[in-house]
Amino acid sequence: MVLQAKMFQKAIAQYNKQAEQPFAPKIVLFDMDGVLYNSMPNHAKAWQRAMAEFGIVFTAEDAYATEGARGVDTVRKYAKAQLGKELTEEEAAEMYQLKARYFHEMPETDIFDGVKDLMQKIQDSGLKIGIVTGSAQRQLINRLLSDFKDFINEAQVTTAFDVKRGKPNPDPYLIGLQKAGNFAPYEGIVVENAPWECVRA
Repeated sequence: MVLQAKMFQKAIAQYNKQAEQPFAPKIVLFDMDGVLYNSMPNHAKAWQRAMAEFGIVFTAEDAYATEGARGVDTVRKYAKAQLGKELTEEEAAEMYQLKARYFHEMPETDIFDGVKDLMQKIQDSGLKIGIVTGSAQRQLINRLLSDFKDFINEAQVTTAFDVKRGKPNPDPYLIGLQKAGNFAPYEGIVVENAPWECVRA
């Protein structure tokens, strides 16, 4: 823990040397799937089942590699690569709904141990909390608002409905900063499990 704290302090010091504005955290933005909930195994199974019905080969590794991206963007990417089809947003959304249905047929996933304790410590320290997810599943978003009602409200949640360009573009997190209180990038901390290329700024 001490080593991690020192590494964190070193990273901040290096950032401050190059940045126009020094790091001054005011908000912590969490991803949802795989960070707050142990949901990625179920998402991977649902993706594989749904994609197979459209003739697309999609592995569990593919699900983890595209974690964080908007579902419709994942569908369009693989349909183009494997089927040679340029799907519209609406066509991709229909395919994504099948994946969402399969996901919701599975048992509800658990909140990771320690998440709420961490959020309480963050809130007690005076920092605000926000959540930024690539999900467009209203049922999951509603559960999120219920499970974490002590820490967030709807204005502090950014979803696929809020963005035109999902991860790996920085748009979701930039919008999350704006929605939660017009914070600047140097005022935010991100807790994310998506592959590095999915959170580049």
